[in-house]
Amino acid sequence: MLIGFTDRTSTRWPEAKAKEMGGGLLLYGLAIAALAAGAAFWGPLTIVAGAAAFILHEALLFWGRLRERGRHPVYVQDGRGVVILAVLPGTPAFEMGLIAGGNGEQGERCPGAQQGGASRCASAAAGVHEARGA
Repeated sequence: MLIGFTDRTSTRWPEAKAKEMGGGLLLYGLAIAALAAGAAFWGPLTIVAGAAAFILHEALLFWGRLRERGRHPVYVQDGRGVVILAVLPGTPAFEMGLIAGGNGEQGERCPGAQQGGASRCASAAAGVHEARGA
């Protein structure tokens, strides 16, 4: 049996949303695994495990929607210009020090990009995401 999980975000950056939902999915998986292991010893627990799989999956989706509600969308025009969604290493944008989540303003650039400071630029991008509430 294959069980998948899909979620969307419009108010968070994909990395932040994946980290948040990953924790929930880990707890979901542990709970279902524990119920399944228990069902191997006590048959009626199989019904509980099946119901819990459905209920916890829907609860996780509902929790994600609640976390999105009332937040400002990330992927919209905010009056300060365009928002940079991604910067590929080795491109002119990377060499200029532009970072994902910024809009190119001086405070949202990574000066170490020219000297190969990709890890510093990744840390700077994370800071911009947090400052914007992503």
